Amino acid sequence: MGKIPKVWFLLALALPVLTGCPAKVDPTPTPEQESLSISLPSPFTSDGNGNWTGEMPSDNSSVDITVSSTSSWNASSDCNWCILSLTSGRAKDTNTTFSLAGNNSYEDRSCTITVSSGKLACSVIITQKGKIPEEFTVTPGEVEIESGGGTFEVKVTCATTYKLSSKPDWVTDETKSNPDKVHSFSVAANPEAEVRSGVLVFCDDVGVCLPVSVTQKAREGTVYQIDWSKDFYHRSLFMDFTGTWCGYCPRMQRGMKMVTSEYPDRINVVALHDSQSTLRFQGTASLQRVYSVTGFPNVIVDGRCKIHNGGDKESNYNKLLAAYKASVSGLPTVSAIALSSTVDGDRLSVFADVFVKKAGTYKFTLFVVESGLVATQADNDEGSRNDYIHDHVARISCSAPAGDEFKTNSDNSTAAFSYNVSIPSSYKKENLTLLAFVQRAYDGSVPKINASDYDGFFIDNSISAPVGATVLPAVANDSTGGNENFNGGNPVNW
Repeated sequence: MGKIPKVWFLLALALPVLTGCPAKVDPTPTPEQESLSISLPSPFTSDGNGNWTGEMPSDNSSVDITVSSTSSWNASSDCNWCILSLTSGRAKDTNTTFSLAGNNSYEDRSCTITVSSGKLACSVIITQKGKIPEEFTVTPGEVEIESGGGTFEVKVTCATTYKLSSKPDWVTDETKSNPDKVHSFSVAANPEAEVRSGVLVFCDDVGVCLPVSVTQKAREGTVYQIDWSKDFYHRSLFMDFTGTWCGYCPRMQRGMKMVTSEYPDRINVVALHDSQSTLRFQGTASLQRVYSVTGFPNVIVDGRCKIHNGGDKESNYNKLLAAYKASVSGLPTVSAIALSSTVDGDRLSVFADVFVKKAGTYKFTLFVVESGLVATQADNDEGSRNDYIHDHVARISCSAPAGDEFKTNSDNSTAAFSYNVSIPSSYKKENLTLLAFVQRAYDGSVPKINASDYDGFFIDNSISAPVGATVLPAVANDSTGGNENFNGGNPVNW
């Protein structure tokens, strides 16, 4: 065998070097070779530069993001309600899923997902819609009320929370609880000769507000005009604190009847039964506090004199007569009252106009009283009986028992009042009357005729009228006048 040429021998030695170990290649692409892209399904759209935007519904949802990258990549979300299934991946097509928690607010919200690889980055801007508001309605949208007042209801339909945001001050919210979202309202009688209107506003927690228009008809009848040049006719008021259990009370009542018979149409009487009486009146307790009444019987004359039980009816008559004369001597009264009322079923609506000649602070009180009530009565003089007839018994306080305060800033002023009350079916409407009286604040110009000023007010005038009737203010036809002076004002203890 011939010799192998030297050149071939050298090539044979070099062959393993050339074919056994491939050259090392750097796998990291150069910047010119790097690429990153993402893709998402509808409703997301691309701007052509690798960025995507889309809207998602308010409920829970998820969407896949396909990431194509020549290098490893990272992903992040800038909100805690968007969660990524993968936050990193290798250089190949990879899917990561973002999941959205439900949006429980009514406002839209946004979140940004950023996918980056090296110096490259893509973004997904997600807008998640706010929760769709539930149906929100109020019915009816309009309400018309009669001049005498009335009640109405408003039904609210709302799956979220809501509130009564505002209402006219002459509309009273009577709603106690409303699991059925039914609101009850009452409207007092309109004291004005003009229609009045206002709006109830209900608002839900989104800020949507719905109105209910309320219109009330103008007052029926005449808004009375007064002749300020005339002296007002005055009627005193005897407040009889009494009870069916009180054995001495009938003799005080007999003394009062003697005085009122002697001065007909000059004195009104109201019987205020306490809580222990079978004819109890809720307003008695507050008036007891005003007039410091701790024992029965007691009669307060014009809010100025307190008459205790003094023995037999003649003795009580003498005391009551002297107190009455003391109260009405001197200057004329400064107030007058006009009353009108209507009855519709068990509903009583009352309008009152109070005319005052002198600026100052006053109170107006209105009671419904009943006469002809037959009830048991303790009687230390004639023996207890079951058929005692009680008259002028206070039954309902339309105003606050101690009076609704009002002020006049000028002389010859008028104040208007209106009230709506329900009459219990046990009351005999034909025996009901309205008793109204005006209290005037002591202002330094009016002398006291008792040791106490009784809460700073005295009774300036009173009036009574059958329920359902109209009584106009009266002017004086003699010089006996009103109740503002007593023999120079020296205090007298009765």
